[in-house]
This record gives sequence, structure tokens and C-alpha cells, in this order.
Amino acid sequence: PPVDVVIQGIDTICLNTFTPVIQLSAIHNDVNPSGKLIWGGNGIVDSIAGLFDPKRAGPGNRKILVIYRVEGCIYPASYNIIVRQNPFAEFVIDSVICQDSILSINVNHWVNDSAKISWNFGGGMGKTIDRDHYEVHWSLPGKKKLGFRISDARCYHEDEKEVEVIAALEKPMINCISTDTSVTFIW
Repeated sequence: PPVDVVIQGIDTICLNTFTPVIQLSAIHNDVNPSGKLIWGGNGIVDSIAGLFDPKRAGPGNRKILVIYRVEGCIYPASYNIIVRQNPFAEFVIDSVICQDSILSINVNHWVNDSAKISWNFGGGMGKTIDRDHYEVHWSLPGKKKLGFRISDARCYHEDEKEVEVIAALEKPMINCISTDTSVTFIW
């Protein structure tokens, strides 16, 4: 009787520095499971164990093949894995600003045009200058946490930073004492 073979796995992998080698698996309906699975395709680094290395495969659509071989018969299956370059999000800010100042945000990122960019300005009022520059100000002092996230086709990257908004100085009360020869200011 024919044997059905199905590869199990994830369909999208986000490629970054920490992307691990992935153990693939397949199931079959052979009642006498004495056969062996043999894996192939771009990114397969161990054809017996079914190890797939997304870094070696690189970004793109990767067709994975498996053959279940038993008693001289071969039963193939295939599966597509999409390897996507993970977006990168990072921003640079000053760590302390005055309450009456505007915080400038400079963004370093890698992203496709289709990606979604979202901000958490920590309760501040944000303004977009251009794709890589933003401004934020707060009406209240305190520590504020800013967050930046880029999402692109199931892959994402986030960055968070903290800024301390220092309360504005109170206006000094200036008094003066004048004499015939001098003026003394006191505050």
C-alpha cells in the first residue's frame, strides 16, 4: 500500500543573528515503520537528522524535500519554508531633557517598505519629522519609557529606551535693595 508522508514545521522563519538550526520532522502512515527519512533542499545541513539552517539557506522561499524509503520503495514529500530577513529597529536619544525641551529621536533601522512601524512615546506628544527623525515633548516631569517596533510579515524587532524629563526650574523671585551708590540683587 502507498505511504503518505507529511512534513511538519513552521512556514516562516525570521532570520537574525540568533536564528538557530531547526529540527524538521515528518509523519507517515506506514504500519511497519522500518523505513528511513532522507532530507534535502537548500539549507539542509544534516540529511539524516533533518536539520535545517536558515542562515545557510538565506532569505527566500526554500523548498524542503523528504523521502521516506522502505523496502525498496520511495515516498516523497515537499514543504516550503519562507526565510525572511528580520527587520532591525534601534533609536538614539539623550537620556535626560528638561520639561520645556523637545527630545529628538534619530532612528537606525532596516525595514521593507511594507513594514509597519509603531511607537510608544511614553505618554508624550510625538511628531514625525521624516522616516528617521521624530520629536517628543512631555507636559509632566519624570522617567519616561519609549518603545519602537518594526513588524514585517510575521517578523519583528523592538527597541526600548528611557529618558528622564526634569521639571522646569521655578522663576526666581528677585528683590533689590538700592542705595545712593549701589544696587544689591537678592534671590
